Amino acid sequence: KKEIEQLRLEQKNDVTSLESHYNKMLESHNKEIKRLVDDMNVSIKQEREKLEVINQTEINNRKKQYELELSKQKEIYAQQNSVFENQLKQQIELNKMLEQVRLSSTNIDSTLSQLSEDKTRGLQYQLDECEKRERDLLEKMRNIEYETTETEKRILSSEKDIQEFKVKIEVLKQEQGKDFEVNKDSLRKEEAHYKRIVEETEIKQQEAEFNLERINKEINNLKQEYDDKISAVELERKVVISERHHLVEMIQMERQNQERKLIELERLDNELTQEELDYEQRKANYEQQEDMINEEYNQLKARTEIDEDEKNRFEEEAMKVHQYSLMVQQESERIANFKFNYESMRKELEKAREIIARERAIVKTEKLRHLELLGELETKQRALELIRVEYIKDRSDIAQQMWAIKRPLEYKVDLKAPPLKSLPEPVMSKMPS
Repeated sequence: KKEIEQLRLEQKNDVTSLESHYNKMLESHNKEIKRLVDDMNVSIKQEREKLEVINQTEINNRKKQYELELSKQKEIYAQQNSVFENQLKQQIELNKMLEQVRLSSTNIDSTLSQLSEDKTRGLQYQLDECEKRERDLLEKMRNIEYETTETEKRILSSEKDIQEFKVKIEVLKQEQGKDFEVNKDSLRKEEAHYKRIVEETEIKQQEAEFNLERINKEINNLKQEYDDKISAVELERKVVISERHHLVEMIQMERQNQERKLIELERLDNELTQEELDYEQRKANYEQQEDMINEEYNQLKARTEIDEDEKNRFEEEAMKVHQYSLMVQQESERIANFKFNYESMRKELEKAREIIARERAIVKTEKLRHLELLGELETKQRALELIRVEYIKDRSDIAQQMWAIKRPLEYKVDLKAPPLKSLPEPVMSKMPS
C-alpha cells in the first residue's frame, strides 16, 4: 500500500509538473502570439499613417498643379483675347481707312470732273488746290501703306502666337498623359505594397501555426516520455506484485486509463478552445485588415475618378481651345479676303494716281503757258509805263514852254491841271486771267 501511495504521489507530482510546464509553454506561446499581433497592428498603423500622409501630399500637389495650370490657361486665354481684340480694332481702323480712301477716290473723280469743266477759271487757284489735295492724298497713301505693313506684321505675329499656343496645348496634353501614367504607376506600386503587406501577414500567421505545431509536438513527446515512464513503473510493479495484486493492478490500470483519457480529453478541449480563440482573433484581424485594404482601395478608386474628372475637364478645355483656334482660322481667312480686297483697291488707287499724274502734267504745261503769257503782259506793261513817263515829261516841257511864251501876256498856267483825256491810260482789269 505504501508503495502504491508513493507511486500515486509520484504520478500526481509528475502530472502537476507536466501541467505547469504545459501552462508555461501555453502562456509563452500566447505572449508570443500577442506580441506578433501587436507588432502587426503597429506596423499596419504606421503604414496606414504613411499612406495617409503620402495621399494628402499627393492631393495637395495635384491641387497646386491644377491651380497653376488653370492660371496659365487663363493667362493664355487673356492674351489671346487681347490679341484678337487688337486685331478687330485694327480691322475697324482699316475699314475706316478704306472708307476714307473711297471718299478720297470719289473726291478725286469730282476734282477731275471739275478740272475738265472749270478749265476756263483761275488756273492758279486750281493748281494750288490740286497740289494741296495731292499732298493730302500722298500723306494718306503713306499712312495707309504704313498701317497695312503694321497690320501684316501684327497678323503674322498673331499667327505665330496661335501656332505657339497650339504647341503649348500639345505639350500640356503630353504632360497630362505623362501625369496619368505616373498616377497609374503609383497606384500599381501601392497595390504591390498592399499585396506585400498581406503576404507578410500570411507568412507571420504560418510561422505562428508552425510554432503551435512545434509546441504540440513537444507536448506529445513529453507525454510519450511520461507514458513510457508510467509503463516502465507499471511493468516493474507488475513484476513485483503480479501474483498478489493482480486484481488491484487491473483496477489501477483501468483507473489510469480513465484518468489518461480524461486528461487527454481536457487537453484536447483546451487546445480546441485555444485554437477557436486564436482562430477568432485571426479572423477579426483579417477582417480588420480587409476592411482597411477595402477602404484604401476605395480611396484610390475615388482618386482615380477625380483624375478622370480632371482629364475630362482638361479635354473640354482643349475642345474649347480647338473651337477658338477654328474661329481664329476663320478670322484669319476673313483677314486674307480683306487683304485681297485691299490689294484690288490699292491697284485702283494706283490707276487713279496715274490719271492724276497725267492731269498734273497737263496742268503744268498750261501753267507754263500761263507764265509765258504773264511775262509777255509784264513786258507790255513796262513798255506802257515807259511811254506814259515820256508823255508826262513831254507834257511838262510843253507846259513850261507855253508858260514862258505867255508870261509877258500875264497868262496863268495851271500846272496842277489833270492830264489830257485824249491819251488812254492802261487798263489792268482787261488782263487775261
